[in-house]
Amino acid sequence: MPSPAHKVDEGIAAHVGGHEGSWGMNLCAMKSTFYTMGSRVDRYAWIITTMFFLLGANLLLHHEMWRDEIQDWLLARDSNSVPRLFANLKYEGHPGLWYLLLMPLTRISYSPTAMQALHLLLATSTIYVFARYSPFSAIQKLLFSFGYFPFYEYSVISRNYGLGVLLIFVFCSLFEMRYTKFLVISLVLFLLCHTSVFALIIAIVLFFGLLLDFFYYKLSHESFDRSDTYKIYAGFSIIALGIITAVLQLIPPPDSGFHVGWHLSFDIEAFKTAVRTLAAAYVPIPHFGLFFWETSAWMENRYLNFLTQLSVFSFLVFSMIGFVRKPFVFFLFVGSTLGLLAFFHIKINQGMRHTGFLFITFILSAWLYRCCQQANWSIFSESSRKKWEMLFSHCVALILLLHIGASFVAASIDYRYPFSMAKSAAKYINEHGLSNRLIVGYPDATTSAIVGYLGIREAYYPQGHRFGSYVRWDKQRLEDITKEEVVDEARQLEARELTDGKSEGVLIIFNKPLGNDFVQSSKLQKIAEITGAIVVGDENFFIYSLE
Repeated sequence: MPSPAHKVDEGIAAHVGGHEGSWGMNLCAMKSTFYTMGSRVDRYAWIITTMFFLLGANLLLHHEMWRDEIQDWLLARDSNSVPRLFANLKYEGHPGLWYLLLMPLTRISYSPTAMQALHLLLATSTIYVFARYSPFSAIQKLLFSFGYFPFYEYSVISRNYGLGVLLIFVFCSLFEMRYTKFLVISLVLFLLCHTSVFALIIAIVLFFGLLLDFFYYKLSHESFDRSDTYKIYAGFSIIALGIITAVLQLIPPPDSGFHVGWHLSFDIEAFKTAVRTLAAAYVPIPHFGLFFWETSAWMENRYLNFLTQLSVFSFLVFSMIGFVRKPFVFFLFVGSTLGLLAFFHIKINQGMRHTGFLFITFILSAWLYRCCQQANWSIFSESSRKKWEMLFSHCVALILLLHIGASFVAASIDYRYPFSMAKSAAKYINEHGLSNRLIVGYPDATTSAIVGYLGIREAYYPQGHRFGSYVRWDKQRLEDITKEEVVDEARQLEARELTDGKSEGVLIIFNKPLGNDFVQSSKLQKIAEITGAIVVGDENFFIYSLE
């Protein structure tokens, strides 16, 4: 029999699909009502999911992939075996699950749009799981589904992060049944570890949280089947194996040249950066302009900046005051938030795609707070708890409403303007009969996006003095190279191909314009200038040929 600590929590969960602010309803006491409304909830979930899929598909048709998206595709396409893929991923800083999903697609199609289709299906599945199984109110489900992170950052931009969000939500949907389906949960967390380093951090916190929850659960029950105990221990072993194998994948090779340092010192500036990062995750409102991506509109004004950061910080403290009633949820929220912030500080934080996991951690915690079967501490009076839950619900709705605004800004601009000019550059090269020419690209990272859209096997990257398609982030490519050296290497390659009798000319592609004097002195001919990308400074292209 469950102990008093495991009796049904009262006033935790809102009626699924019900009215916002109905946190005071007792979910477990309403099970019969819940089952009779199952079809209604499912219909609502399918409506949201269908809307998400149609709008997402329409936006994807107008989204030009940038270098990071194409890099994933090229890695999967040009790794001739699974062991070779994992060897190449050593330079990426990501585990391999997403790339393993891409490998079969690359054997069917050479077009990276196949990756976009797969990513949209994963993102749509995420929304269905959330809309069908989360205990949030109907309006909160709708607002979250079309908010900035699920609708834009983890749907339109095809990366490995969206897969992690899907698995996090699948875990949430199974949480109430964790002691009857623990092996299933362990497999979900095993896979979660292999999606991204940020999902791995959350999985590690979940592992220790579940471990503490399990030992408390055993102590609180008079009888616990021995075979079930063995299954749970086996499940923890699976999760531990997932963590270990993911960490082993993330260990960089000796010649890695990408974010190899560790910033271990802490000062007041580091704290300010952490607060700004938190604020950006909870209020991801960008500038309403062409170069909106990775910007925060509220940072431009000193007073608005201070007010936003203070409001977010206060809300986090307010959330923790309520979450402390559920030790598992409190441990998860604080542990994952601090773990992510620590990693951002000591290693890397390259924008909203990383920062977004702070907000996903919040949604994960708010979801699990509403689950019944878990230990709870009666710290506050019943009336205080109800007041907190009501105010918390309104705050969540307000934050999700801000995310809708951010999503509208991002989606509307991405729909109207090219995210990257790589697709246009590839189209220009094809339409003007230049696709058979050898491409010499500098820098390699931006040129690789054109390689992916062209569907060619390789280009020449002067940075690493080598042919290739995807970027190999090693120390060799960090050697300084001038534009004069780029042109010289292009001339040498053209001469070599002329000698071999297979040259159709060389295209030299930069992402910055060359001065007219340099063009004339180097005997170059400017073929095209393809500009106007949302990703400012990186994804515009200037194409030249040798005279």
